[in-house]
Amino acid sequence: MGCTPGSFPRRSRVGRVLKVLNRRNVLVLRRLDLAFVDGVLGDEVGRGRPPTYRSQTKLRVLLLGWSFRERFLTRIARLASGLLGRVACLLRDKAPSHDVLTDFFHRLEGCVERVFAALVDRMSAAGLLGRVRAIDTTLVLAYKNDTLASSNWDARRNRWAFGYSLLVVADRDTHAVLAARVRPTMSVPGDLAVAVCEDVRRRCGLDVLLGDSEFDTLALDAWCRERDVLPVVLRNRRRFGKRDATKYRVQEWWDVGTWFLDRLYKQRVAVEQLFKGLKVDLGLEDVRLRGLDAVRVHAFLVLIWRDLQVLDAWMDGKRSLRSTMN
Repeated sequence: MGCTPGSFPRRSRVGRVLKVLNRRNVLVLRRLDLAFVDGVLGDEVGRGRPPTYRSQTKLRVLLLGWSFRERFLTRIARLASGLLGRVACLLRDKAPSHDVLTDFFHRLEGCVERVFAALVDRMSAAGLLGRVRAIDTTLVLAYKNDTLASSNWDARRNRWAFGYSLLVVADRDTHAVLAARVRPTMSVPGDLAVAVCEDVRRRCGLDVLLGDSEFDTLALDAWCRERDVLPVVLRNRRRFGKRDATKYRVQEWWDVGTWFLDRLYKQRVAVEQLFKGLKVDLGLEDVRLRGLDAVRVHAFLVLIWRDLQVLDAWMDGKRSLRSTMN
């Protein structure tokens, strides 16, 4: 059958709308179940109340706004009240207002890390994670008048910039974020790296840890020995002053060839690709907030959105998001 002259433009408009929906991954919010958010934030906030006031509904609305690079809660509330927002956030009644979203955002300042940890536990229980992790830091730009931020070196732009440090431990296979910390300075103490890696090992297991010379610390090396973790970490020759030593510190206590460690270390590119996706595709550097707590909520909303995409891609039959983050 032939189509009428007016039907082809209509189908092309539908195709463009579906393309935007898939690119923004808005349909992820509709497909996935976020009931665990109500369990984390408590019964008095989520369960037993109208859908508009449930914690999972308010989180869907915030993630919808973050996916469209909206950082102002008034615009996010207006976006959620439209047809696209009601479909994506499963809204049957009215959308959450600006005041409701403001109260929820301030509540997240104290519990967003627990929501993120519950999502990581869900991914671990689903069995989609591997056993090789990569650890690295990146810079989250901030306002120059933010008194809690500091001047740090931005390796991406090759210049000094003002912002916060985001420490991330990611899965090599799926590019999922398993643990994160937001700090004012870029330097990572050995105790903090050990605490983050221990959190990942306890939640989803850890066999191999990939990291650059920034994480060549005695504390992390001792922890890896105690926990039977293979640390593929480049030696920081400037820090310890042994320019004729082995390329990797692990070679001092384990007889392993450099070629094998080099092959594993090249897989650390997974965390670099992750940072590119967080900044370019998900708007990690698009910060419109001030203060460590507010920037932490912003960063973890981006990380939660990323992990939800990974979980949805795995449920859809894809192992990772390397081909979908275009």
